[in-house]
Amino acid sequence: MNFVAGLSGATASYNNEFKAVINTVSENTWDVQLNHPLSVTQGTTYTICFDVKAESARSISYNIDTGPDKYEGLIKNTPINITTDYQSIKYTFAAEISDSTTRLTFNMGQSDVDVYLDNIGVFEGNNCGSFAAAPLAGTPPVALTASTLTGNLANGETSYKTCAGCHGVSGAGGSAPAINSNKVVFTKNATAYSLESYIAAFMPKDATACSGQCAADVAAFIKAGFTVPSKNNCAAGAGVVCEDFEENTLNSRWKSEGSAGNVTLTTEEKFSGTKSLKVLGAGAGYNANGITLDLSQLTSLTKNHYGRAMLKTPAVSGNAGDFTFIEASGPANLLATTRLTESNRAAYRARVDGAHESFMANYDTSPYGAPLTDCYSHADFVAVPKDTWACFEWRFDATTNTLAYWLNGTKLGMSVKDRVSANANCAGHVLDDIWSGPSVFDKLHIGIDQYHNTSKPRTVYIDDVIVDAERVKCPQQ
Repeated sequence: MNFVAGLSGATASYNNEFKAVINTVSENTWDVQLNHPLSVTQGTTYTICFDVKAESARSISYNIDTGPDKYEGLIKNTPINITTDYQSIKYTFAAEISDSTTRLTFNMGQSDVDVYLDNIGVFEGNNCGSFAAAPLAGTPPVALTASTLTGNLANGETSYKTCAGCHGVSGAGGSAPAINSNKVVFTKNATAYSLESYIAAFMPKDATACSGQCAADVAAFIKAGFTVPSKNNCAAGAGVVCEDFEENTLNSRWKSEGSAGNVTLTTEEKFSGTKSLKVLGAGAGYNANGITLDLSQLTSLTKNHYGRAMLKTPAVSGNAGDFTFIEASGPANLLATTRLTESNRAAYRARVDGAHESFMANYDTSPYGAPLTDCYSHADFVAVPKDTWACFEWRFDATTNTLAYWLNGTKLGMSVKDRVSANANCAGHVLDDIWSGPSVFDKLHIGIDQYHNTSKPRTVYIDDVIVDAERVKCPQQ
């Protein structure tokens, strides 16, 4: 994905930075333009980052548009005043559509003052990073090799010690820039690189090259949030947390919750391997059974994360009652609303509507009723598959109040951005129906939480759970 320069009365150079040498004052701002193709996904948060300066004071603008034929802006065409000193620009937005033909554009016309651009990136999430998403033609062969290999986290941790001297132990930065472990688009000399290929081609600068398997290992370690979680039999690099329930006992990173015997490893059912997790809900009133993960120890997952679980739910008769099967929660974000207090927690949930045996999104605060929120989104009452394995994915983003869900790869309409809409409501309206996320997610619960006195006993089998900073997607079934 090389940059494309549209230059009317100007020339461009790429020498560790982009320079537009502008000879005439053009009629339109876009007559002198630098652009880069992008693909954006609806509901995903992106951050644009770049450095800019000019030969003398002037203004330019930048935008993300839908490309040739339409040129419809996805963000406000943003003008900025620039000087002779580099300034760093950062702009965060949430994509309102999915489009594989969008472009990042810089418009520099209507002036003959030369412009410099450097360190241009579009990053998933709310922060600037420093590595790329995909290698291009022209990438050095050693870098291309690294991008095709599977990284080993433990080996990556060892190799990264060389990098830590400049980039910091957890990528926080030092004599070299900080590292963003999320997926990014990054360029060097007008060429884009993956994290693996960038390491192989250019890193480290003052020691023996880290190429091939070394680069793949270090990249896997960085993408895992600079941690080496136990992955059991899951493939290395499959996510920050990967659980296939193949050990003799439940892995110690998970805490079992509920009545004795209601959460067990079993050979009765399995999606892969020989075992799955069996969770029983007792019915007849409130009960919570399942496994809980401490997200506070996994910093790359505390603000936003994606997850995937394989689920098998036996059929039930009649109205068996609502239940939550996935919940991420944390302390209320007091900076986002003054109507919650330090005693409140906020939770994003994936639930089953017992009256219809369909999926439902839920937002709630605790203690329950203080204040009352309890919001829900039904999304056309998509039925829960019975007696067969189904792939359920989620995305929880506390920074943009976003809940997104997929069933077997298809996005469900119960997904919510910021507030309720059609097929949705709240039991209480103290937050103006905004699904205000927690300040951080510190707890992930998977299992069966039942609420109603009329609830019936239920069973859910769970297998191949992955939680990561990027979407995991479903396995081949």
